[in-house]
Amino acid sequence: MRDVLGTNKPVTAKMIREGLPPAVIGRLSEQLDMSTTRTLRVVNLSKQTFARRQRAGKLTAEESDRVWRVADLVARANELLGDESSAAEWLRTPAPALEGETPLERASTEVGARDVEDLIGRLEHGIPT
Repeated sequence: MRDVLGTNKPVTAKMIREGLPPAVIGRLSEQLDMSTTRTLRVVNLSKQTFARRQRAGKLTAEESDRVWRVADLVARANELLGDESSAAEWLRTPAPALEGETPLERASTEVGARDVEDLIGRLEHGIPT
């Protein structure tokens, strides 16, 4: 799997617990072809909190987990669709199988992220959605 967050190594549970560097938000924004502001909304992080995390040099474990959850879906969509641009567009497009929500909107919770993973799995296996 391609390194969506630009950490140059696999993200581990220890890295999440210790807090990812705030720069991963910029990398995720690039992957999604979205503004940083919009990416912060997707990972449920305010601009003010993000500014504090930049000064501190790391996200909290909870924030890191939310960022990783979205990054993992980006990587899975990249694998499914074969290129970053198509994957980013798919993640930003309302999906009937997700009750009209975009995959990114649905992924705002852990349960919703599992819905998106299930949808990707169905698409990988040619199961109608």
